[in-house]
Amino acid sequence: LANWYEFLSNVSELEPSEEEIRTAAQLQRAAMASDLELDGGESLLCAIGLHRNFDYLATGDKRAIIAIGALRALGQPTDELEGRVVCLEQVIVLLI
Repeated sequence: LANWYEFLSNVSELEPSEEEIRTAAQLQRAAMASDLELDGGESLLCAIGLHRNFDYLATGDKRAIIAIGALRALGQPTDELEGRVVCLEQVIVLLI
């Protein structure tokens, strides 16, 4: 329980910048053009992760994790996320 409260004390709500919104739109267009399953919220999360210096980007959407890797292979600017995208289950294991 102490770990959970410590975790909560270190998180905050993210507000995207205009540049991050533009990047998210670029990623979303590329994903749609390639029939990848990356929804708008995950595109925005990726864009924020690309523009800010976070150690990790956590998502519960495994389809998004696959799409992020595929976007990199398609030449989209997701290189900075390599090795930093983790699934929700990895976060839970870390907390345990």
